[in-house]
Amino acid sequence: MVANCLFLPDGRLTPVKSAGFGHTVGENIFCAYVPAQVAASSEFVVEIMGNRHPVRHHTAPLYDPQGVTIRA
Repeated sequence: MVANCLFLPDGRLTPVKSAGFGHTVGENIFCAYVPAQVAASSEFVVEIMGNRHPVRHHTAPLYDPQGVTIRA
């Protein structure tokens, strides 16, 4: 998966920092920095090799078997 950029709801672009297939969760996943004022939105679109795809925004870990989100 080659992800170029994330389109924000307000029309701005932000670069995708890392992307790949998550074998544990069975989906493509990526990381991008999103400004705080639009972070709560769910209307993101990612461009992958020239094609645009809707994005599902996650605010919790995708996988945490018994780790219960890092114990401190």
